[in-house]
Amino acid sequence: MTFCETGKAGLYLHVPFCRRKCPYCDFYSVPAQAEMLEAYTEAVCRNLKQYADAVPMDTVYFGGGTPSLLSPQQIGSILETAAACFPLAADAEVTLEANPATVTRQQLSQLRAAGVNRISFGVQSLEPEQLRYLGRLHTADEAIRTVEDAAAAGFQSISCDLMLALPEQTPPGRFLIP
Repeated sequence: MTFCETGKAGLYLHVPFCRRKCPYCDFYSVPAQAEMLEAYTEAVCRNLKQYADAVPMDTVYFGGGTPSLLSPQQIGSILETAAACFPLAADAEVTLEANPATVTRQQLSQLRAAGVNRISFGVQSLEPEQLRYLGRLHTADEAIRTVEDAAAAGFQSISCDLMLALPEQTPPGRFLIP
């Protein structure tokens, strides 16, 4: 369906910050600094107000970079501004991409309370060698624990990105949580 058929649109917000750049990533990002995260939040809210419209939104997606580097309060501020500027459907899907190394159970609970109802973890692999090769900040155990923490925080919609066909990865490989 197109926008014309549904009468709804989605809002994608690219959060261009990372703790460090993964060697495989081609998305634009810069190292995160606290003052930059706050300036970014303020700029997004200003821009949302500038482009306010009566077009209803049924999705909001925080992609990146590493959107989970924004605080739950910053995410909440952006969502409040978006809701004031664009009618958000009552059942809108609000997704936040997260690196498992950048969130705690408490932050996940706060993100859920701020209005995020779907979390997408950039796990990439559960194999230690592959995680090192990919330059990831988390271990397999940390990724599993973070998914469990998200469920405990009230998230019912949780996804995990996994990378397949990495160099020197052989079939059948180990791609699933043991």
